[in-house]
Amino acid sequence: MANERFESAKIEYENIGVDVEAAINRLMNVPVSMHCWQGDDVKGFDQDGPLTGGIQTTGNYLGKSRTLEELMADMDKAMSLIPGKKKINLHASYAIFEEGEVVDRDKICVESKVFGIGVESYTAGSAEFTLSFAASHEGCLPLMDNGHYHPTELVSDKIPALLCYYPEIALHITRGVRWDSDHVLLLDDETKEIAKEIVRCNALDRVYMALDYFDASINRISAWVVGMRSWQKALLNAMLMPNEALKKLQNENRFTELMAIQEELKTMPFGDIWKEYCRRCGVDEDITWFTKVTEYENQVLSKRN
Repeated sequence: MANERFESAKIEYENIGVDVEAAINRLMNVPVSMHCWQGDDVKGFDQDGPLTGGIQTTGNYLGKSRTLEELMADMDKAMSLIPGKKKINLHASYAIFEEGEVVDRDKICVESKVFGIGVESYTAGSAEFTLSFAASHEGCLPLMDNGHYHPTELVSDKIPALLCYYPEIALHITRGVRWDSDHVLLLDDETKEIAKEIVRCNALDRVYMALDYFDASINRISAWVVGMRSWQKALLNAMLMPNEALKKLQNENRFTELMAIQEELKTMPFGDIWKEYCRRCGVDEDITWFTKVTEYENQVLSKRN
C-alpha cells in the first residue's frame, strides 16, 4: 500500500516536470548539522559559571545530559531517528581537554569527528567574543541566524542577496518567536521559504546548514528529532518544485499563471514522497519514532537526577 501511494504521488510530480528520484537522491547527499547544545541546555564542559551574552534556556524537563557520555548517548539516539546525511554542530564550550590542559577558545581546532561523521563548528562563544573571533580569523564565514532578527525581518529574503557577495555562508536554522529567541524548528512558512531560496539559488553546496535552539521545557531528544526532520522536509519540499519552470514564468512576466501553479503545488502529495525517503534511509516514516523516544525516556532519562 505504501509503495502504491508513493508511485501515485511520483506520477503526479512527474506530470508537472519534477524528477522525484533525483530529488530523493539529492537530499540524501545534503548534510545537515545537528547542534549539540539542545541536550544539556547549552551548559558545555569548559565552564562552571552561568551562561553569558544573554543565553538562557526555559524549563526543567527531566533527563538533561550531565556528562559527555550522556550527551553523546542522547545524540546517538536522536540521530538514529533522523534520516539523511548528518554532521555535528559544536560550540567551543564543548571541547574536552586532558586533565590540567587549558586552551583558549580562539586556539581550538575543530577538525575532528564525532560518531564517525564530520564536525562543523560555527559558534565560538557569546556575541561579544564571536565578533572579535571572526574578525581575527581569516576564512570565517558570515553566519545568519534566523532567531536573531527583528520579528518583521525574513532571513529567506536575505539569503539570495548574501549569496551574491559571499561564495559560502553558514546558516543557523531555528524558529524565532521574538527577537533573539531560539525555538524548536517546525515546518512553518518561513522554514519552507528559507529552504526554497537555497534550492532555487542552486546553493546547497554553498550554504552550511545547522540547527540552533535549546528548549528545556520538552523532551530534548524529541526536540532534536522534530527540528532535524522538519528542516529535511523543507528541503525535500523545495526540491520537489518545478523551479526552472517557475523561473521561466517569472522571467516572462506570466505572473497570473505563476500564482496559479504555486497555489496548486501546496496540495501536492508531498507526504508520500517524504515517507518513501524515510523508508530508504531506514528510519521511521511517521510518528512511530516517538514511541522509541518515550521508551528511552523511561529507561534512561528518568533515572538521571
